[in-house]
Amino acid sequence: MLEKMSIDLIDYKNNLDNMNKEIQVQIDKKENLSQEIRSHSDLISTIQDDGKKNIIHTTKLCENILSKQTVICKLLQQRLMPIDKLIQTFNRHFEIKERKVKIETQEKDVLTLSPDSQTFANQQVILPTLGFIASQGGWNGMLHFENEVITFKSVECNVGDHFNPNTGVFTAPVGGLYKASLTIKQTGDRAVIAGVYHISDDVGSWLGMIDTIDKSVKVSETFQVYMKAGDKLLSTTSCEDFECTQFSCLLLNT
Repeated sequence: MLEKMSIDLIDYKNNLDNMNKEIQVQIDKKENLSQEIRSHSDLISTIQDDGKKNIIHTTKLCENILSKQTVICKLLQQRLMPIDKLIQTFNRHFEIKERKVKIETQEKDVLTLSPDSQTFANQQVILPTLGFIASQGGWNGMLHFENEVITFKSVECNVGDHFNPNTGVFTAPVGGLYKASLTIKQTGDRAVIAGVYHISDDVGSWLGMIDTIDKSVKVSETFQVYMKAGDKLLSTTSCEDFECTQFSCLLLNT
């Protein structure tokens, strides 16, 4: 009986040892598994940290690229603006050159005309612009047949400078039919009068007179006269309360 119990105890002890060994094996496996889990957790944390760092680095890299692109665009704009100005300047010079070529061509065409045709062409160019327009006229104290010559403060047009505003005298540069116009304005209570005077070969004659009597405070009149080269034309008055708002003359034809 005791022998059998001894054998059973030995078997029990062996089984217990085997169970302890199995438990130890399971404990070792558990520790290994825990270590693997910790390793995986560290790896995951490392990957997450690296991912964050990569995202931050990528963001900064994109910002740098965008900043560089902005700078490049500004530089391109600065370079393109002078190019646009250069193109505009070139176009202006090209247009001016084209106009100059046209003018030179027209001048050559005029030079190829006959002498009579050249004279006629020159007259066609001169006629519409030959003359003067003056305004703001008043006395200068120069007596001329008990009248004073009207001088002018302003000259809007004076082709060839044949009109002298300081003396109020226009000298005809060429012979032809001229059209003169005179406008006066009454500035006081009394009526005023003025006229246009023509001098040829030192002989003077009135072209006509205008006044504000029974009319209005401002009157105008137009006169035509044939003048030789060197003839003179002027406006005169004997009144004080007036202003000559305009005195003009234009060559109609020769």
